[in-house]
Amino acid sequence: IIKKKIKESRHILVVAHVSPDFDAVSSVLALGRMLKKRGRKVTLFISSFRTYFFDGLGGIEKITPKLPKEKVDLVFGLDHAKVERLGITQVLERDEPFFISIDHHPRQAQGGDIQWVDTTKASTTHMLYELARRIKVLIDSETAFLLLLGIVGDTAGLSQPNTTPEVLKVIADLMKREASLPHAQAFISEWASVAE
Repeated sequence: IIKKKIKESRHILVVAHVSPDFDAVSSVLALGRMLKKRGRKVTLFISSFRTYFFDGLGGIEKITPKLPKEKVDLVFGLDHAKVERLGITQVLERDEPFFISIDHHPRQAQGGDIQWVDTTKASTTHMLYELARRIKVLIDSETAFLLLLGIVGDTAGLSQPNTTPEVLKVIADLMKREASLPHAQAFISEWASVAE
């Protein structure tokens, strides 16, 4: 169904929760890249987003804190747990788009016509890795790095119990696609030290 909805849509809004972490930001950027490869018009949105918190992350300037004025056909809500954390009520009411939630947090109030919630996954980027394979989008090196960054961020540098053998297989595949694990770990460490 997700593949069909992507194909039918003219304008897709990709959004993650306010005050985003690396999984949220990486999810928005990675899914945006995947959808553009499928020829879709895409707006990347995070409410009150400030790009300087993620300086150095490729494509970060493409995320806007302003909702689009153009009609939206499809919304992907990522990594949000509760729909209120997305800040998109205006678009949902105005355009009545088809709404797909993709989230690895426990089922709460994600909202959506489709709610793909899977707490066995290490991160939302882990789920997007699976989505890319299902909709047959080639994961290039930049997208692979974004997916890896989200996983590393949500596993505290691969030190948490959610770092399963399945996750390690995904990481290995992303590394084969030229995503650098040391670069991802260094990026998050540097961000954490600045945040303190």
